[in-house]
Amino acid sequence: MQESPYVIFAQGHNSAFGCAIADKDIKAFIQESDERLKDNEFSPVDKVDFIFDASSLNPLIVLDLGKLNYIWGQEINKPKLVIKRIAITSNNFAVMGSKKDTIKITLPTGLTLIKFGSSAEEVAALTPPAAGCVFLTVLGTCNVNNFNNQENPQIMIDTYEIVGRQDYYF
Repeated sequence: MQESPYVIFAQGHNSAFGCAIADKDIKAFIQESDERLKDNEFSPVDKVDFIFDASSLNPLIVLDLGKLNYIWGQEINKPKLVIKRIAITSNNFAVMGSKKDTIKITLPTGLTLIKFGSSAEEVAALTPPAAGCVFLTVLGTCNVNNFNNQENPQIMIDTYEIVGRQDYYF
């Protein structure tokens, strides 16, 4: 921005930034910026702390991290984890809630993954075929679900990627 002839000033530091551009120069600034940045990749990137395979993720790790919720705050973010190779079948997939917008996936280890506020399209995309499965990679955070005075490890799904489907799963 400091190199642009359309910017009056651009100043700041990691926690604050400001700039000034005259109203008459906004369109020209945007065009110049688009041209300068055309070769840059702007896909969203999430920093992750752990990557696990669904078959080897120990629920006790999730429980331990979930119990540290009193630590996370302004300068200390909740750890993010990726879980790969999740197979969703009719046996481990449920849609819950009065609005049918909560997705629950239970891994063979007993660990549950939850996503609230799902759209009907999202639920349809994740619903496995009757005898088949949907394969996912999930990005989420650790949580503790307290139910009937029992602490249960849980992953809160931030986002996911459907990486495959098959009509039959053995």
